[in-house]
Amino acid sequence: MLWSALLMMLFPYSLRALSLSPLPCRSVHSGAALYAMPKRGSVVDSYRSVDILCTCRTKLFTYKKKNGTKSNLVKMYVERIVDDPFGILTASEGNELTEDDCVCSNCNQKFGRPGVIKGLPAIKIIGNRVRMK
Repeated sequence: MLWSALLMMLFPYSLRALSLSPLPCRSVHSGAALYAMPKRGSVVDSYRSVDILCTCRTKLFTYKKKNGTKSNLVKMYVERIVDDPFGILTASEGNELTEDDCVCSNCNQKFGRPGVIKGLPAIKIIGNRVRMK
């Protein structure tokens, strides 16, 4: 503590520039972090519908994805799921997803994890567990 106070007296500006200051740093925004919300409503209706298949080729969902199959599927917002043929999402109690909801009904392989991304419920996809068509 004494060492940092001595350095602060000798080099006051250089320590702050390197953020080595013993004083607490204050951010511009106090409180909650600001995120850009994902698109919702009628804008999503114009997105391409993509079939989400398990590795055993069982159709899990039909999902509205912005750029179709051009990019990898990393997450799926629950509100953008159009079709759920096996009732994977309706089996959960309330709106909260559980680990058991993200399992293929045919081969019992786990394809994702439930989570909240930017304030919306979503499924985080595990790599190479699903295919898009």
